[in-house]
Amino acid sequence: MPAVRLTWYDGGLKPRRPDELEANQALPEEGLMFIGDRGTILCGFSGRRPRLIPETKKGSFKEPPQTLARSPGNLREWLDACKGASSKPGASFEFSGPVAEALALGNVAVRTGQRIIWDAANLKAAGAGVEKCIHPERRPGWNL
Repeated sequence: MPAVRLTWYDGGLKPRRPDELEANQALPEEGLMFIGDRGTILCGFSGRRPRLIPETKKGSFKEPPQTLARSPGNLREWLDACKGASSKPGASFEFSGPVAEALALGNVAVRTGQRIIWDAANLKAAGAGVEKCIHPERRPGWNL
């Protein structure tokens, strides 16, 4: 897959108001915004209630066919996995690890006030001071 640009806003910071948003609408207090080549989608924090903006584009939108099985929820998947279910839960370590990595990097960016260019394969970041937050110097006796 090609690279994706991710911009994280936290601590009261917000993205600029998208031009596609109608004048009588405001950005939600929290949520997700996906900016694509053919439109912008706003939705709640966990992807709830997605909506295409501007509303006028909704008429030309054709919903894609459902190709992924819908989850019964993280708790149900976890309980089923504990009971030996053959299917993997959606929130597996393979999925949750990179999500936790992105969240931690967002916190490092907020703490340092810097943009982070992340090399996931080598677990390295470009930028002065950023690497120090990710791989802090350890006191003697606490080395890995």
